[in-house]
Amino acid sequence: MTTIEDKPRALIVDDNTVNQRVTVGFMRNWGFETDVAGDGKAAIEAWEKGSYTIILMDLDMPIMDGFEATRNIRGREDNESRIPIVAITANVAPGTREKVIAAGMDDFISKPFKQEALRDCVENLTGCVSEEPSPKERTVSPPSTGEKQSPVLDKSVLQSFAQLQEEGTPSIVSELVGIYLDELDARLSTLKDAAERSDSEAIRKAAHLLKGSSSSIGAVGISEACDSLEVSATEGDLSRLNEQVEAILSLSEPTVIALRAVEKEG
Repeated sequence: MTTIEDKPRALIVDDNTVNQRVTVGFMRNWGFETDVAGDGKAAIEAWEKGSYTIILMDLDMPIMDGFEATRNIRGREDNESRIPIVAITANVAPGTREKVIAAGMDDFISKPFKQEALRDCVENLTGCVSEEPSPKERTVSPPSTGEKQSPVLDKSVLQSFAQLQEEGTPSIVSELVGIYLDELDARLSTLKDAAERSDSEAIRKAAHLLKGSSSSIGAVGISEACDSLEVSATEGDLSRLNEQVEAILSLSEPTVIALRAVEKEG
């Protein structure tokens, strides 16, 4: 019999609640126990106390980013105990992969990730992924291709989470939609405050965080608008700031309506 102590264990490092929930769900489906850390400093503390098979590391986080956390871990472990660390990030700027490898990480996956890409990566680095997909994973139907794609919401993203549903538990789609909507107003407020101060770095961080959760839930309209703003803020170009922020704000209501509709569909 396989006990909890026998199971591989993954540390999920991400400051985004939606991303945490999705990644944890997939890893548990593949036979892993999981712990979660919300920033690089917390990840180091968890690594010091725990015994992990793999670390899935976001890059852009408060307090300490994934690059610094990885360098810290690599500087303190020995070759025999070297743990695989995979960067999972919405930052797909040119040169990101090179920076990831230079920091000591073993691979790079961009968000929103395809579960197959994550599964293959984890299997290649650990050899611990369950050999057979779970029944939930095998029986999920592919999303319909006949339905016109919404400009604000990619429903197939939410439909793909059906395989994370555990029998006898509340709807995983409702849970993820609820998490996203609970955080949306606060994140929009943070973005507006940063824009009012014309603080490029604060704008970049707010846009990046909202982009990450939006892409993970399938809110493509907000995600793309945030990506445009993040790029501009990174380059220090705020010439279209009001227009870009307004574009994000104008998408919030139709996105909420679309998510609520999918939630009612079950």
